[in-house]
Amino acid sequence: MFKIIYKVINHIKVKYRKKVFKLKTFTKHNNFTLYGDVNILNTDIKIGRNVHIYPNVTFWGTGHIEIGDNCSIGMGTVIYASKSGG
Repeated sequence: MFKIIYKVINHIKVKYRKKVFKLKTFTKHNNFTLYGDVNILNTDIKIGRNVHIYPNVTFWGTGHIEIGDNCSIGMGTVIYASKSGG
């Protein structure tokens, strides 16, 4: 019984994370996978298709971040972009 409840809760979490990510990054498609929590401190992000984002990834800065198609972003990665460079 607990396994079923855990699976349902986990399924809801995954759907919620993906929905929030799409809203914050203005991603129009569903062809990406989030494997855990993602920190979004920059909303100027474009995500390509077939992208896999592992836990504890952080998107940070004021510049544009673009992730192309067929990419995987490893656990704990920090991606930073600045409008002024650096």
